[in-house]
Amino acid sequence: MNKLMTTFFAGVLIFATSLSAIAQKATPYGKKFKTNTAYSATELSSRMGDKDKLENVVISGEIAQVCQAEGCWMKLKNETGADIFVKFKDHSFMIPKDLAGRKAYVNGTAIRKTVSVEDQKHYAEDEGLAPEEIAKITQPKVELRVDATGVVIE
Repeated sequence: MNKLMTTFFAGVLIFATSLSAIAQKATPYGKKFKTNTAYSATELSSRMGDKDKLENVVISGEIAQVCQAEGCWMKLKNETGADIFVKFKDHSFMIPKDLAGRKAYVNGTAIRKTVSVEDQKHYAEDEGLAPEEIAKITQPKVELRVDATGVVIE
């Protein structure tokens, strides 16, 4: 009987470990790319230097927000400044809306862009901000963004 119970609990433990490994598997969206050359979202500003565009970057970071309208953009946490806005190139893919707090790898083109008041208000609506907060947006702003061709979520 002890041998049977030991075998049973060993099987349950192996099954639970397998489920945990499956749950933690990385999920790709968009075009495939290698994540082993990634640098942190926080490093992106220094790597950009005075350039307005840096092609084929691979960055990693924690997801701060995801578009709540349709999952068509996200923001990566940037410990040294404004979060990095990641838009999915040509809306060619979407991600689930509940990924905030997860780690992401992003491949694409980093750009410094002036964002119009109209676009800022649109993204604020996607974020679910209150109308009073949206009304406070009155000036264009320059931000660092990535036009992503692929994303991997861990």
